[in-house]
Amino acid sequence: MSRFTPVDNTSTPLFKQDATIDKYIDLGAYINDVDRPDNREALVKTYGSQLISGALSYVRMIGATNAVATNDEVTYWEEARLHKTQNGTIAATAAADTGAKLITTSENHSIIDGDVVMINGYVRARAASVTATTYNVTPYDATWGVTFAANEFVKVHKIGNEFAQGTDQPTDFELSNVVKRTQPFMITKYTYSATGSQMGNIGWVKDNETGSMYWYQKGLNDQRKRAENFHEAMALFGKVATNTNLTTANINGAEGYTAAVEDRGVVNTGYITDIADLQDISVILDKQGAPEEYMFGGNRVQANYFDNMIAGAIAQPSYGLFNNSADMAVTLGFKSAKVGGRTFHCKPLAVLIDPQFGGQTDFYKFFMTPMGSVADPKTGIQAPTLELNYKGYPDGSKRYMEHFMLGGVNGVYTNGSDKRSFEWRSEYNLITRGANRHVIGRG
Repeated sequence: MSRFTPVDNTSTPLFKQDATIDKYIDLGAYINDVDRPDNREALVKTYGSQLISGALSYVRMIGATNAVATNDEVTYWEEARLHKTQNGTIAATAAADTGAKLITTSENHSIIDGDVVMINGYVRARAASVTATTYNVTPYDATWGVTFAANEFVKVHKIGNEFAQGTDQPTDFELSNVVKRTQPFMITKYTYSATGSQMGNIGWVKDNETGSMYWYQKGLNDQRKRAENFHEAMALFGKVATNTNLTTANINGAEGYTAAVEDRGVVNTGYITDIADLQDISVILDKQGAPEEYMFGGNRVQANYFDNMIAGAIAQPSYGLFNNSADMAVTLGFKSAKVGGRTFHCKPLAVLIDPQFGGQTDFYKFFMTPMGSVADPKTGIQAPTLELNYKGYPDGSKRYMEHFMLGGVNGVYTNGSDKRSFEWRSEYNLITRGANRHVIGRG
C-alpha cells in the first residue's frame, strides 16, 4: 500500500528576521494575501442628480396631462384672431389730393364696401369699390394731408363702418375660422442588458438609490434615467422631419416646444437682464391676449439676472400657481415677481444648465410659458397650454416607458440567450397650444 504526503505549496511559509526594524517584511508583500482592503462602499454623485426629467421636469411643472391618444397623430384646434389687418400698398398720394386711392393687398382681405379704416394708425378713410385683393379709400379729412409714394407699404386696420340714411344692410360679412393643427407621434426606444454571470457578481460600491452591491442594477437604474432625460429633451427640442432621407424611412419627428414657439410664438434674442426687458415682453404678450401668470424657466445666467431684478423694486407677486402660498413656491425653488401687471415664477431648469444638454452651448436661455388652460374653439373644452399625449391601448394602458424583459436567465425565459435585456419604449408627442403666447430666449 502506497501513501503520499501532501506537498506544502506555500512559497515561503516562514521568515526568519533579525530583531532590527529594517529587516521586517515589507507590508506590500503581504497586503494582497491577508489584509482586507479598507473599501468605502458609498458611491459619490460627482455631478449631482443629473436629472432633467422626473417630477419637476418643465413639461410636468406646467401641468401637462397624460392623455391617451388613439391615432397616429393628434388633431387640435386653435382660434383665429377676431380681427385682421388689411395691410397693402397704396397708390401715389399727394398731401393736397382729395380723391380715392387704391390699396392692393398681397392676399385676400376682408374689407367690405362702407368699412372705415385707419391707415398707418392715424389717417381715417372709408372703403369702396372692393375686389378680392383691392379696395379704394377716401379720406375723411378735406385732403389726404400726407404723402405716399407709389406702391408704398401701409398698415391698415378696420375700425368699423358707416352708411348713409335709407341704405340697405350690407350683403357681405366676415366669417370666423379656426386653425386646424396636427401633431404626429414619435417613437423612442432604449435597452439595457446584463449576462447571467454579471447578474450574480457583487461590485465594490453600493448604489445609494437601489441599495444594491450588484453593479448591473446600477447600470439598469442609470439607463432608465437616461431614457427619462431623453424623453423630456425630445418633447422640448424635437422637430417635425421634412427631409426625404428621413421621411422615406418613416421617421416623422414631432414638433417640440422650442420648435412650436420659434414657428409661431415670441422669440427674444438674448437674456432678460432688467425690469425694462421684462416690461417690453409683457407689452408684446398683451397684444397676444396672454394671461397674468407665467412660468419662467431659465439657465443659471438667466436665473441670476432674475435674482437681481427681484432685489430691486418689483411689485409683490401673487401665487395663484401655488394656491396663493408663497411657502410652497419657495419649497419648490421658485422666485416670483410681478411686473407690468403680470406675475412671473422663475426657476432654474436643469435641461438648460446641464453641460450635456442645453448648457453645452447656452443657445436656449429661457422658456416663458403661460399658466392655466386654453378654451378649445371647436368644443369649448378647457385644455392645458402644454399637453403630453401617449398612444393608448383599448385596456386603458399607454405607451409611456412601456417596460418589458427578454432573455433566458433568472426567471425570465423568452429565448435561449444567457442574458436578460431590459427594454423601454414610448410613443408620444407634446402639443403646444396658443404658441403665440409663449416666449423663448435664444441665440
